[in-house]
Amino acid sequence: MLLGRAIVLISKMPKLDTKDITKEEAYELWEFLDEERKLPITKTRLKINLAKECGVFVEQLDAVANGASLAEVLIMESSDSKTSKLKLKEIKSIIQSVTSDEEWIIPFCHSMDITEAEFVWRWALSERWRSLRYRMRKWAKINSKINDDLIGTFEMLDVIFGLRDKQEVERPATEFKRLQAWNGIEIPDKYWFVNDCGTLMFLENGVARNRNGEINREYTPQVQGIDSCWCWVDVLGTTRLHSTEQDVPFSKYKEPMNISWHEANKILYNYPKGGFLILNDNDYHLYTKGTNALVVQALSVRHIKSTGYEFILGVKDGIDIIDVDKMMVENLPFELESALKRNKVPVQNSHTNHDIPFVVIEVAYSWRAEDGWGWRYITTLDDASINEIDEYTTYISMVGVDNE
Repeated sequence: MLLGRAIVLISKMPKLDTKDITKEEAYELWEFLDEERKLPITKTRLKINLAKECGVFVEQLDAVANGASLAEVLIMESSDSKTSKLKLKEIKSIIQSVTSDEEWIIPFCHSMDITEAEFVWRWALSERWRSLRYRMRKWAKINSKINDDLIGTFEMLDVIFGLRDKQEVERPATEFKRLQAWNGIEIPDKYWFVNDCGTLMFLENGVARNRNGEINREYTPQVQGIDSCWCWVDVLGTTRLHSTEQDVPFSKYKEPMNISWHEANKILYNYPKGGFLILNDNDYHLYTKGTNALVVQALSVRHIKSTGYEFILGVKDGIDIIDVDKMMVENLPFELESALKRNKVPVQNSHTNHDIPFVVIEVAYSWRAEDGWGWRYITTLDDASINEIDEYTTYISMVGVDNE
């Protein structure tokens, strides 16, 4: 599928008619949108390489960027380019095979027009990407008439294109039980530390499911004959561990922690995305230290039709406020909308960034089934001053360097 065709299709979703997309296009597009393995180098390394190709220092590149994200800088490099003939498979091959010392970034940028570049770099860097992925997920739900979050998108596509019956697809969802929050005051029977709770995956009855319940098509073919258990990516990100003593092709058994429950809890302070997988009375639970809250300045906002409102968030770095991340809000809460109106921000103007003079909000960094880790709006702090805005070091302690 051509890159331009993919952009047209996703831009029309979720209102796209099923007659306007072929079965092959639908499967290829979702496989691309749902791809986890993307750029094999860090954002920091990519920025260093870009600066090198431009013949400047990283500090000079940052100055020219003037607060724009790395993806936005790369998109600007394509501003005068013409539409490409690149295919999605070629895009994946180029991005996934990048090496640290290869000069490829600027020529690649120039091979796409600005619309194509925005789509590709948001995908490659996972920047505001889940909102695009969710568009197709929503389209699949509408057209398969399956509104169950536990059903995988590929399964919905099977129903849409007549490969499987709706009842056949819906039946396995009843076997999956979401992890319940651990509220017990007693010491649990067994517990394992999980560095990133978003990587949890459940294996049962020949099916591998991501934590949100969606069937994982990569691992499902490998779980035949495996007893029920949870597995997760280890701290180093090199392999998967699992909770039941058995042979799993892609994972290895991890003994429960043998330190006291009190001592184990201290680990959570260093891992904002971490938690404990608990097995108690033959039921699995999840225990985390709770939602991480951050006080930030809302620097700008733009209204994106069919998606919501995109805010640029800023924190303190010394005496300056620097932008660090984005947050999507589907519908503006009354108190936030009121604060924007007081600051004369025309929030209803579509697809235009509007600077916000001074609005302080509290946001939470949390995991959600539909779009993974991200920032969620909590409340507007009308009486807050700049002194109450959190520091950049606090932000980094929550999300990690480069939000990785």
